[in-house]
Amino acid sequence: MDASPSQLQNLPYEIIIQILSYIDFLDALAISSVNILLRSCLSHSQLLQYRFKSQLASIQNNSFYTLDFHERLKVLKNSEDSWANLRIDFQKELPIQHSPFGIYDLTGGIYLMGDENQKAVHYCRLPSKESDSVEWTKISIDDGSSIVDVGLAIYEHDLIAVVTTTPLPTRINAKVEIRLMEFSTGKPHPQARHTNLFVRVVYGLSASIGIEIVGDHLALVTTPNSVETVARFCVFNWKTGVMILDYPVLPNTYSSVIFLSPTHILLPNASTATLDLFIIPLDHKATPPTASEGHKINEAYISPSSPELRLALPTIAPGHSIRAIYG
Repeated sequence: MDASPSQLQNLPYEIIIQILSYIDFLDALAISSVNILLRSCLSHSQLLQYRFKSQLASIQNNSFYTLDFHERLKVLKNSEDSWANLRIDFQKELPIQHSPFGIYDLTGGIYLMGDENQKAVHYCRLPSKESDSVEWTKISIDDGSSIVDVGLAIYEHDLIAVVTTTPLPTRINAKVEIRLMEFSTGKPHPQARHTNLFVRVVYGLSASIGIEIVGDHLALVTTPNSVETVARFCVFNWKTGVMILDYPVLPNTYSSVIFLSPTHILLPNASTATLDLFIIPLDHKATPPTASEGHKINEAYISPSSPELRLALPTIAPGHSIRAIYG
């Protein structure tokens, strides 16, 4: 039997709200113009108002948020109004008790900095109001390795991926590894089958790294010092430890990694002045990379001959060249 408008209007208010919570903002506008009851529900429900304003602001609901929807809506409105009018609620200076160096990141209200000795990363939760106290916490590596970069997926997986270099016995080369750690505890991450992932060996003791994490995929670009002739773009499934993709390039080709989706990665290419698109295969049958004597790895992964797609950037003026592109 077909539902009639009168049947819909006889439903409990809570059920109508639940039904409307599945539509998007444009559909809500259309519905509000043809039905008085539904327009009233859309106008007075804090849940629906918060959901639609979140869509317009392009934000995702934070599952760790403890405020009710009335308070969330109030915070969101104040935040959007502050951005629209460049209104600053307060300023606060945070004392730094270590020598910062190299690594800086900001995600979900957490600010992270590297340490000059490259043995720790320090972070704090930024204040939401002037009266909030701020405390610095650190995650340390105490086994002779140096921290060169970090990747973060804090709210998705409570994950910090610490990229380290460790000198080999010759003291000429160093191995690059990824330590998968629980951000909240600083301990090995419980969802990672292998908490230390071997990446490669580099000449010297340092390398430039670009790293990003989305879903189960961890992507990084390693650019060694000027002596070497090969940089690498790699993708891991960080939960299984499998290296899914390995793509060698000339140094200074790629500097950053941009996830367009959990399976589509865009890399700005400074050598060819293009945007290179890679697609992560979903049916890969690789095995986790292993380090034997610090320099051999299992080669059962996919090594593409070229990106899936290259998008050319506009031609630059004569006499100029692109040194690096950061996304």
